[in-house]
Amino acid sequence: MATLRDPNSPTGLEPNPNAAPSIPGLFTRHLNPNAIPFTPRSHQGAPANSWVRFGFINICRLRHKVDALEQLIVNQCWDIVGVAETWLDGTVSDGEIRIPNFSISRQDRAGGRGGGTCIYFRSTLPVKPRPDLTADDVECTWIELKGARAPHLLGCVYRPPSETVAFWPRLETVLQAATNNTGSVTMMGDFNVNADPVSPGPQLRHMHDTCGSYGLQNVVTAPTRVLPQCVRGTILDLVLVNHASLTSWNIVPCDISDHFAVSASLSCATEVSQPASSLLTRQLHRVDIAALRADLLAADLHIFPPYASVDDMWSTWHASIMRVLDHHAPMTPVKKRSRRRPWLNRDTYQLMMAKNRLHRRWLRDRANIALFHQYKRARTAAANLVRRRKNQYFSDECVVNNRNPRKMWSLLNSITGRGGSKQDPACDVNKVSVAFSNIVTDPDRPAHLPLPNGPPAEHSLSCLGPASYAAVNKLLQAIIPVKATGSDGIPGLLLKSCSDILTPSLTRIFTKRALYLLPSRRPLSGLCTSLETQHPLGTIVQYPCCRLPQSC
Repeated sequence: MATLRDPNSPTGLEPNPNAAPSIPGLFTRHLNPNAIPFTPRSHQGAPANSWVRFGFINICRLRHKVDALEQLIVNQCWDIVGVAETWLDGTVSDGEIRIPNFSISRQDRAGGRGGGTCIYFRSTLPVKPRPDLTADDVECTWIELKGARAPHLLGCVYRPPSETVAFWPRLETVLQAATNNTGSVTMMGDFNVNADPVSPGPQLRHMHDTCGSYGLQNVVTAPTRVLPQCVRGTILDLVLVNHASLTSWNIVPCDISDHFAVSASLSCATEVSQPASSLLTRQLHRVDIAALRADLLAADLHIFPPYASVDDMWSTWHASIMRVLDHHAPMTPVKKRSRRRPWLNRDTYQLMMAKNRLHRRWLRDRANIALFHQYKRARTAAANLVRRRKNQYFSDECVVNNRNPRKMWSLLNSITGRGGSKQDPACDVNKVSVAFSNIVTDPDRPAHLPLPNGPPAEHSLSCLGPASYAAVNKLLQAIIPVKATGSDGIPGLLLKSCSDILTPSLTRIFTKRALYLLPSRRPLSGLCTSLETQHPLGTIVQYPCCRLPQSC
């Protein structure tokens, strides 16, 4: 993104005209003579992952517009989004308004309806919510973006239109606490103060005095709210900064509410991990099973070096399997697509596209009052339809899965947002390593000797015995091919379709693993990890003679 500069502007920035449709008189620049000048810093030549894109929008009821906000975030590639007028309260959980791959920090209005602010931030960002900077008498939400040198504070503020000039001393208290923590502050919000210097007022002067005393300067100079028969529009949604890290900004017309969104880029001193746009996968549906079986037979998987340990046997076997698999189904990059909401069907998308067309027509002809009311009716109809379809979808899913506890809990987690990430496989490896190391009670006993006989309470692996060919083959046949591939990278389709070829070698590996303990723990733990129940090969764990210790 190129830095937009204007040598005649006290801010040094100008809006991006390419990010908005051509609307006569809408993006006329009105400079603020009272703004504190600063020199913005360009990120040209800087790495693409050293800056963050953030946006702000007054959404006016967030609960029923989460899907539209998610689409706007995807289109604008935002990493941080400030939202005002969320209209949330304690009865609405974070799961109802969650967006995939984003975390949320919010502050609801203490009393009454309306108002409220929240900030969505990408989960991969080094961000920490700052509830200690909020105040009961000021609707604001703050987060801290960790940097290599110093943290950066971002705040989202909403000032109700009924507030008097007494609001600004309360905001000054918040700004004092924010600037005491760090020098770099970015504050975005809807202040319900027209920042157009052509029509100044007492609220604008108080805002300049309050924010200017802390070095905060507004960089938005284009209208963010345009009403029918409005010649100039009003600049209500502002971005105030006291640093030179803001590289560019622009107005994003959208039909989520009667306010336009503000988008900007912030240069960071720390490396920001960007989400991956593609992933590596194998095209297993194109594999010739007959040719795959022939290559596995030629690989002689059941032949191992003499006196090989179980670690060496597993490494040799796994490497042979992966060579054949890479030849028939190599890893290919696949572009990631945005996941559509299941309740948004064809009729819903058609109504939403009709609403968007009416919105674009009204932006070209803002004097047409009839077209404006037609667009508002279409917007209301689309929002109501999305809400009904969403409620109906979850109701039907609850009825269908009422006797399936696993799917019901998954559905409840998707509604409440409590579905956490899976445990790191490295944690399972460490647990298995500890379990194996605790088995040997006598340090003088040679590790290569068979395990002593005794009850399972004294020796966790004393119940292990040689695995039979029939038992291993039966369990490989019971594998579900559509299950996800485990940490060893062997798909279930290969294990099941080639079970008769893999059974002899696997039987030898598991038999030797059951009878001997070797000094090397790491490869042995890796072998045990492949037996986790999440992997198709994990069904072998159910075999009584190869069961892992209960402490794992």
